Amino acid sequence: MTKGLVCGPTDKNNGELWMACPALYQQAVQKMYAVGKGDYEEVFPRKMTAHRASKLQGEELLSATKETAKQKQKKAQGSASDIIKAWKTYYKRKERVG
Repeated sequence: MTKGLVCGPTDKNNGELWMACPALYQQAVQKMYAVGKGDYEEVFPRKMTAHRASKLQGEELLSATKETAKQKQKKAQGSASDIIKAWKTYYKRKERVG
């Protein structure tokens, strides 16, 4: 009877489960994360090189890592660690100034 249903734990109720039709579950997830509605957009990080980090200042440093178009050159493509490096550099510089 439960074959094919999506099953998961209920929040804050130990040992309690919920079940849902896969189609309804997919609709709920899409509604929750606003897939396709423009609230979220995919980001393609750029590689954070030492040269780029030294050249860019302030907010430009952060915006330079988060491109909305995929990089054509493989060596320019970054990852989540490049975004973290940019934020780390940004905060270190901010501490020195303020």
